[in-house]
Amino acid sequence: MKLIRPGIIVLLMSLQALAYSQAQKISFTSPEWRFGNDKHRIETYKGQECLYMEPGFTVYEGLKFKNGIIEYDVSFSNTRQFSGVVFRRENDTNYEEFYLRPHQSGQADANQYTPVFNGLSGWQLYHGEGHGAPYDYKFDEWMHVKLVVLEERMEIYIDDMEEPLVYVPQLKRATRTGEIGFTTNRSFVRLANLEVTPTDEVVLKTVKKELPKLEPGTIASWQVSEVVSTADLLEQVSKQEIDLSTLKWKTQEVEYTGTLNLARLWPRTKEKNAVLAKFELSSDGEQIKALHFGYSDKVHVFCNGQLLYAGDNTYRTRDYRYLGTIGYFETVYLPLKEGKNEIWMLVTEAFGGWGVKGKFQDMEGLRVDP
Repeated sequence: MKLIRPGIIVLLMSLQALAYSQAQKISFTSPEWRFGNDKHRIETYKGQECLYMEPGFTVYEGLKFKNGIIEYDVSFSNTRQFSGVVFRRENDTNYEEFYLRPHQSGQADANQYTPVFNGLSGWQLYHGEGHGAPYDYKFDEWMHVKLVVLEERMEIYIDDMEEPLVYVPQLKRATRTGEIGFTTNRSFVRLANLEVTPTDEVVLKTVKKELPKLEPGTIASWQVSEVVSTADLLEQVSKQEIDLSTLKWKTQEVEYTGTLNLARLWPRTKEKNAVLAKFELSSDGEQIKALHFGYSDKVHVFCNGQLLYAGDNTYRTRDYRYLGTIGYFETVYLPLKEGKNEIWMLVTEAFGGWGVKGKFQDMEGLRVDP
């Protein structure tokens, strides 16, 4: 084993200290802040000069951030709200976000990392380990939040933690330089002591590990249509006049969890808020196979043009606490013919995440075609 000489250690520490000396304190009084509305003010709260902001957003246009550290103090009341920090912001509809849920203090979903694609937050697709963790908040007091971001990974600390509360092994958006900002929804938030250190030399405490492999039988690639009207397509179904030949299609690979985030591909509209996601199967003969799948928010499943299943996983549709998160919670039995079979899923989005995933546990006599 080779020992590292003390001089080299000192040099490495000096270089790291130099990188972190790039920290920039950003005042909320700066004219380079752009606000989404006029419901904000500068005030003093419990000894801190701060920004008081009611529901809305603000973007700092004086700095670009890709890797490094973002830290700030936050204070809010024990009310239902979602207050977060935005980074690597491309525009008003595309960015990374980490936000706090005061009303879920102590619960597994007390906070949330989510990407935003084409204006759609994906919290129903990204939950559990790697996206959030329980935390007991202090209300109407100052708390310190720190994000440490390096390429596709991130650590999140609250107050005086020595170890990260949340480790995100894969940020979902492409690594890019972008703006930072803040959002709050449903109630006010106070923000103070913002400090940003843009540097590619930042060090994460969490050891990088290889991401899990897809489970055998997972649908790894889907063909996704342009956005369509659910009502129009179902009318074609009722008249047995389905015609997909005029639709534009894109091929999309799933994430390591098996989930396909449909918001990556197309912006939805009020009139067109659905896509068809499809894949092909080759079967050795006539047989029935169970497809386990998840979706958000509504789905219609077709096998060789025949509608087999319809489901609704929309937020709060089953009871007032129902979240509509995605998972392999549903099963449909596919009547397959010998040779090629086409499976379509018409996936409609309402709120909180637009996605689909599928897998077969029994692949005997079956092949998913590329």
